[in-house]
Amino acid sequence: MIEPHPSYRVSLRWALFAVMLLLGAALVGVSIANYTGARALSKTIERGQGDAFLTAWRQMLPPGRGPPSAHELQRLLDAQSVHGLRYAAFVVPGHGVIAAAGEPLVTIDANTVERDPPNMPKRVGDRVRLTGGPPPGPPPPHGKAPPPGKAPPPFAKAPFGKAPPLGAPPPPGALGPPPPGALPYPVIEFEPMLAAQLRARAQRNLVVGLTSALVLVLIAGVLLRMWSHADRTAAALARQQHLAALGEMSAVLAHELRNPLTSLKGHAQLLEEVLEENQLAQRKAGRIVHEAVRLQRLTTALLDFARSGEITRADVSPAELVADAVMSSAGGPDAPAIAIDRDAAPERWSLDPLRFHQVLTNLLKNAVQASPPDKPPRVTIRARGESLVVEVRDYGEGVPPEQLATIFEPFKTTRAQGTGLGLAVARRVVELHDGIITAENHPEGGAVFRVVIPA
Repeated sequence: MIEPHPSYRVSLRWALFAVMLLLGAALVGVSIANYTGARALSKTIERGQGDAFLTAWRQMLPPGRGPPSAHELQRLLDAQSVHGLRYAAFVVPGHGVIAAAGEPLVTIDANTVERDPPNMPKRVGDRVRLTGGPPPGPPPPHGKAPPPGKAPPPFAKAPFGKAPPLGAPPPPGALGPPPPGALPYPVIEFEPMLAAQLRARAQRNLVVGLTSALVLVLIAGVLLRMWSHADRTAAALARQQHLAALGEMSAVLAHELRNPLTSLKGHAQLLEEVLEENQLAQRKAGRIVHEAVRLQRLTTALLDFARSGEITRADVSPAELVADAVMSSAGGPDAPAIAIDRDAAPERWSLDPLRFHQVLTNLLKNAVQASPPDKPPRVTIRARGESLVVEVRDYGEGVPPEQLATIFEPFKTTRAQGTGLGLAVARRVVELHDGIITAENHPEGGAVFRVVIPA
């Protein structure tokens, strides 16, 4: 089976992630559009419901007749209450309510009724208030009383058309006759049941749509993170397999070279002692000894790199371990002492002392070689949360930025005499401790190698 190219897999994953994001955005847009449309439709329904109530009201008012009594309004309210009608009244601007049924949610201001837009719903709490135009039929001329012997104006009629006794109080729900020529305005309050149900359903749909879009985006993010984690795991596994194969090959090579190199170095040293009278031949024999020693160091580094991936932990003092590694890595008796900051160092930590000593020695030797003679490296040991942090800073030229990503790879070195295995061995030992090792350039110059070992 042919495996797809890694770049193709990455592109496919990002394409799928983008599609899921677009679907989520489309779902949000559709949900918001539906909610906005439902809100606009609910206002239309409210106005239609109010017009229906006013139409039912006008059927009670034949042309030429004045406003109905409070009793008739109560009958209208009882008949329409199932549809949401909660209050009905006739209001004369500047005078007050002349007939009413039910209780208003907010007291009606008779001085502003005439200025309210007719048939325009207005929200009052959880109700809708609607002010209609005056009833059909011309009112008496303004400021003129009815002719003698004529019936009183319709506004003074008592319920069922019977005139109240002389001197009797006005009927319930009425303030008495309004000023001559005044026009009463019908005012109703109702609960917009259908509109409320429509808004509630639209709000539920909006919440469901937004939640679904959020879940879709979260799923896309989780999948992308899982894919990234899988890629990192696969890359780490491939690197471990590569290092294992490289270590096995290095071990075989080191074992095959070690014995011949030991014999070569020994015979070259004997030859160097014999050739005391021939200075040129002696220097050549010394050169052979020098190269043999360098090859021995390389075989030792190869064996360290190929060593089994097992560690033996023990509770040790990190500060003492660093101090011992500093003594092993000093540049010589005349070299400045390496500074150690151990004020925040933990007393004990679980480490493999031999293998971790090897890590510190490799880092310190590199730092000593990179730093100028008058500015020795600095080592800082501290506890950060649940981790041990050891930082080795040199004052050299730093690491070239293009090499920061590959500096811990085997056989990567910037020095002519380096083997390129010291940092690779350090990373392998740190990873065996479940830790991480990183390199970065300090803003003030030099490089900082940081080792983090969890508890």
